Amino acid sequence: MGRKRPSRRGRYRRRRTRRTGQKILLRFLVLAAAFVVVWMVAGNGAEALFARLARARVVERGTLETVVRAEVMIVRREEVYRSPIQGRVELLVGEGSWVRGGEPVCRVEQSTAREQLLQERAEVTEELRRFQAEEGPELEQLRRRLADTDSRIRACLDELQQALAAPEPQDLQSIQAQLQELFAERGDLWTRYVRLKERGSTLEAKLAELERSLGELTVTIVSRTAGVVSYTLDGLEEAIDPARMDQLEAEALYRLAAKPHTVQAGERVKAGQPVFRVVEPTSAYLCIPLPTAHALRLLDRGQAGVRFVDFPGQVQGKVVALGPRSGDGEGYAVVTVLTEQYLEDFTYYRKVKAEVVVESVSGVLVPRTALVDREGQPGVYVLRRATVRYAPVTVQGQDRYWVAVEGIQEGTLVITTPWLVKEGMKIP
Repeated sequence: MGRKRPSRRGRYRRRRTRRTGQKILLRFLVLAAAFVVVWMVAGNGAEALFARLARARVVERGTLETVVRAEVMIVRREEVYRSPIQGRVELLVGEGSWVRGGEPVCRVEQSTAREQLLQERAEVTEELRRFQAEEGPELEQLRRRLADTDSRIRACLDELQQALAAPEPQDLQSIQAQLQELFAERGDLWTRYVRLKERGSTLEAKLAELERSLGELTVTIVSRTAGVVSYTLDGLEEAIDPARMDQLEAEALYRLAAKPHTVQAGERVKAGQPVFRVVEPTSAYLCIPLPTAHALRLLDRGQAGVRFVDFPGQVQGKVVALGPRSGDGEGYAVVTVLTEQYLEDFTYYRKVKAEVVVESVSGVLVPRTALVDREGQPGVYVLRRATVRYAPVTVQGQDRYWVAVEGIQEGTLVITTPWLVKEGMKIP
């Protein structure tokens, strides 16, 4: 016969007995540890225990910064040059070249001979005259018929609305059929009208283009100032007036969108179209939308540090303007910083991501847990020749984890668990 299997109740009792034994052992260990601690404290071993648990670290000098991420708009000292005529561009200097004041930068040349343009203008003028004589009356008739059809459609719609409002609607099908006929008629009239109108508009636009082309001449555009030439323009070169930056609102700044375009050699440009710009690479304005509290803090400091994310580099600058608050709640305000540390990337970037240093303090950096208060005087416990000493300090600033202080030397061994020590305690 096989061995009899224990019953379910028996197995449960054995498992319960094992768990009970484990709990008893755990409680015994905890009580033993507590007994050791109580024995040491009850005797003269408390100080020795705390001395062993105390922690210390060597402190160094450093800087604490309050940093805010923001989108910075770069406003350069630059002048935009436009083509006075329509024509094709010939570049005389390369992109990024340095030019002096009075130096030729590009040339705009007429693209068509005058005689050919005059002949073409005469042909288009005659074609437009024939169109107006032959198609003009039909275009006017189509316009009147469209107006009449629209009037009938409105009347039919009114009739349909009245019929639907009646207790027992009648003639709905006939009214709907009439509406369908009127819409079909209007669609046919509109198609014929648009076709004729577009033909006339095309002729008028072509004639206007020829008139402008006849005024084309060869013009050399000369730089009025010294600087770096760039044929890439984004449409925002003249969007912000440096003299009115104290009126710049954050919402308006956000709405400004750059649309870069690079003028190529041989490209046809219109009269008045920007062709190139000359940048003075000595300084730039940085327009920074910030929460109002941070903006006011920067205004009080009078200066700001900016670290760029989209390209390497950082600059320091002077706060020169603060715009009005805008937005809900605390709102935002635009801080304008003037920096004379011009970076090469400023020439080609407009809106960039950056880190703005709102506040910066220097000192010996100690953990916040190390700071103690003795009758209103902040201080730290330091370790000198294995003995704990209290050292008063002056707090320069702090963040979530560190405090910048003065009053102790760099390289001092500072107690980071001050609740475990006291003045004069020996630390092995």
